[in-house]
Amino acid sequence: MRLATVGEVAATRIAQHCEVQAHARWFEFWYYPVIQSDKPVTEVAIYAREITAQKNG
Repeated sequence: MRLATVGEVAATRIAQHCEVQAHARWFEFWYYPVIQSDKPVTEVAIYAREITAQKNG
C-alpha cells in the first residue's frame, strides 16, 4: 500500500493522507511530492506520527 501511494503521489504531484492501524496503535501518514519546476517528481517526503491517543480519546 505505502509503496503504491508513493508512486501515485510522484505521478500525480498531489499530496495524500491516510490513517493506518497496526495492532493496537494508529498512525497517520502524509505523502508530499518534492516538486522542482519543469522536472518530474523523483522524491516523495513522508511525514508519519502516532495518533493512537486521538483515535481512542
